[in-house]
Parts: sequence; C-alpha cells; structure tokens
Amino acid sequence: MSIARGSQLSARTSLSSNIQKLESYSDTMVALAASKEKAGQMNEAASYYLKAADILLVACRNPEIGYAKWVRLSEKASTYHQKVKAILVKHQSEIHTT
Repeated sequence: MSIARGSQLSARTSLSSNIQKLESYSDTMVALAASKEKAGQMNEAASYYLKAADILLVACRNPEIGYAKWVRLSEKASTYHQKVKAILVKHQSEIHTT
C-alpha cells in the first residue's frame, strides 16, 4: 500500500469517526430533549431538538460525506425540525387556551 493510499484511508476513517461522534452527540441532545418534553419544559425541549438538528447539518456540510449518509443525516435533521415545529404549535395552543 502506498503512503498516499494509506493517508487517504486514514482520512476516510477519521471522517467516518468524526461523523459518528457528531451523530452520537446529536442523539444525546435528542435524549435530553425527550426528557425535557416529558417534564413539560417545552422551551428547553425545542432548544435541544434544534441543537441536535444543527449538529447533523454541520456533519452534512462535509463535501466528502457520501450521498446516502448525507440523505440519512439531513432527513434526521428535518425530523427534529418538524418536532420543534410541533412543540411550538402545541405550546402556543396551550398558551392561548389558558
């Protein structure tokens, strides 16, 4: 194996590792969001869901990420944005009914 090929393999492994770390951190934010949501702390829950989506979108910005992984991560981010929207709508309706 040539040195150039070895360094390319190392860079891909590092990229994959970094993406996995970001995805894991995003999952942690989602877990925190879910616990805040269960506790009725909707503002904090929305904030954590937004952080999770932002982390995934940062990972998607890497030009070397594969298309399939880009689609998967961006769809997860979109799901979290939809979750924030649902929380805000629900929270807004609760404010107007009280």
